Amino acid sequence: ALVSFGNAQTLNELRESQKKARQNIDMTNKLLQETQRSSRTTITKLRVLNNQIKERQTLINSINKEVNLLGETIDVLTSEKTLLENRLQALKNEYANLVYHAYVRKSSYNELLFVFSAESFEQAYRRLRYLQEYSQYRKQQSIQIMAVTAELEQKKQQLEEQKTAKICAAKEKEKEA
Repeated sequence: ALVSFGNAQTLNELRESQKKARQNIDMTNKLLQETQRSSRTTITKLRVLNNQIKERQTLINSINKEVNLLGETIDVLTSEKTLLENRLQALKNEYANLVYHAYVRKSSYNELLFVFSAESFEQAYRRLRYLQEYSQYRKQQSIQIMAVTAELEQKKQQLEEQKTAKICAAKEKEKEA
């Protein structure tokens, strides 16, 4: 009976040990499942982060294209501005020349004398018409100078707006990077 009692106690200990082992296995299985869920979550997070990185890179590439396009626009506007400045200067020089010649002509003889000293009525009419066209041309030059000046100011404003937009885009790119 002692032997069976000793075996029974050992058997109970073994069963208790098995029970604990099964509990440990169950707990390990639960931990494995949680780890798998956690690793799936981690893998999902990694995929999401990779997608986010790709989207940010796409955004950065888009911003780069915007910065390049703005740079090209700035170059075009700068070129247009230079052309307008040159045209304005040419118009001003031509207008100054017209005004100077009108002044010189007025100081040397009177317009009426110029018209009435014609040899014929037809020549007097042509001289009068010439003086009127000359005066009209000076007025048109003046109007053209004002128009080119206004257009030049508009180009300068557009240029500043484009430069500001380019700076903002560059800052956004830097922030995203």
